This record gives sequence, C-alpha cells and structure tokens, in this order.
Amino acid sequence: MKRARAASSLLLALLVWPVAAQEPIALEGVVDASVAEVWKLFTTKEGLSSWLAPVAEIDLKVGGAMRMNYDREGRIGGLGTITKTILSYDPGRMLSIKEAGVPADFPSKKLMERLWTVIYFEPAGEARTRVKVVGLGYGDDAESKAMRDLFEKGSADTLEKLKRRVSGARPPAPPGK
Repeated sequence: MKRARAASSLLLALLVWPVAAQEPIALEGVVDASVAEVWKLFTTKEGLSSWLAPVAEIDLKVGGAMRMNYDREGRIGGLGTITKTILSYDPGRMLSIKEAGVPADFPSKKLMERLWTVIYFEPAGEARTRVKVVGLGYGDDAESKAMRDLFEKGSADTLEKLKRRVSGARPPAPPGK
C-alpha cells in the first residue's frame, strides 16, 4: 500500500512539474538505407564509429551507455568523451537517450540534466528510412533557448552525416584544409 501511494505521488509530481516547457524540437530526414541498416548505424559500436564519432562504444540496454569521442586520437573516458544513457528503445523503431556526461568545457551542464532525445526510425519506401530526432525538456529561459539552437544545429549536422554515410559520400574537408 505504501509503495502504491509513493508511486502515485511520484506520478503526480511529474505531471505538475514546475518547469515551463517549450515545444519539443523535431528535425527529420530521409536516408537511402533500410531501417535495419540505419538502426545498426545508431546502435552498434561499428555503426557509430563509421559515421558519428570515430571512437565509440554502446551497451544497448535500458540504463546502458553510449560513449563517444569525436577526436580520432582520443579514447573513451579521455578528454572530449560524451556519454549518453539509454532510457528506452524499441528495436528498429525508437531509441531514447539522455546526456550523462559531457566534456569539462561544455556549457549548460546543469540544463543537460533535464534534457533527453528520442530518435524514431520509420520506413519511407523501399530501402529508405525516415529518421526523426526530437529534443525534449527545454524551458523558456535564456539558457534553454541557447541550448535549443545548439541542439537544432547539431541534429541537422548529425542527419547530414548520416545521409553522407549511407550514400558513400565523403565528408567535407574541415575549414582551412
């Protein structure tokens, strides 16, 4: 009985959370690959390191970690490592993640604690997949608005990287190279 009351109290607290929330951010794109192929690119070490971050690892389970380092010379756990916790997944359909560790120089660390991302995978024709990335948990404050801009740019870049990966196109050279 006490456990049921505690659970209902927690649910009520979550429903009346005092954070003024903005609409979720949603970006989507269609890639020329099957849902199964795109799912593997997001949920396996080999997939992640082939397009998103050269150094990556993932433990695909609820509560598991997705760790990435965008520096080819970096290592997991070293400077620049980004860690995400897997909140939930529905194989081939949806993956939800939450930031769990960002580099020391990353802005808005406190804000990151309340943000999460849901990625949806849907068939979009023969051997094509619609990938929708939704960012949630943002408020109306200035820090949230700045992070929304960062998320929108980062998600758009991520979708472009994914499209280049499945098309076999080479990534653009870094500026000044």
